[in-house]
Amino acid sequence: MTAKQYNTNLPEGARPAFFLLFFCLNIYGARAQQDSSLFPGHSGFRNKANATNTVTGGVRQGLWLEYIDSALYITNDTHAPYYMLTYYLNGEPYGKAEAYYSDGKLWSVLQYAGGKKNGTEKVYFKDGKLNKEIPYSNGLRNGIYKIYFENGVVKEESPYSMGKLNGTQKAYFPNGKLNVEIEYLNGQAGNIKVYGADGKEVN
Repeated sequence: MTAKQYNTNLPEGARPAFFLLFFCLNIYGARAQQDSSLFPGHSGFRNKANATNTVTGGVRQGLWLEYIDSALYITNDTHAPYYMLTYYLNGEPYGKAEAYYSDGKLWSVLQYAGGKKNGTEKVYFKDGKLNKEIPYSNGLRNGIYKIYFENGVVKEESPYSMGKLNGTQKAYFPNGKLNVEIEYLNGQAGNIKVYGADGKEVN
């Protein structure tokens, strides 16, 4: 039996990750963005029958379908909990890529240009509510990465500057009150403040 291949095109937040102290942010190797004109909207794009999984001259071409198991590895199991549709041009992901839950509900929308992420990647809960927004510039996180609770309240905000944390990273309680603040400079953590549910700083 061949070892399972890790899917490097999984949506942000879909791969196992560790986050400093109280947080659980997902760190994901960059690749990304755009030319959504290839696929006019979501309808039809989720149709797995359109995928050809073509290899020409040793590189991927056209629309590819990959199934993803519960451990977030590529699998041949067509009953896997997720699947992803990615368009390839000369071996690089190009334009829109979308991942779905097994029932066809949208899980994630990515955009690629030159094989790298650009723009905002969006990840959704199964009920369709927004789970994460991850801004990219040329494959690097650039802007405010936001994670949401299922009630729509912001759970975490992480400021990135071309791939590095810069500024104040914040985590919130489900009611929206501030829980944790961590100061970052060029990816290095500095001062940390923790607040209780009453809003008072915990020493």
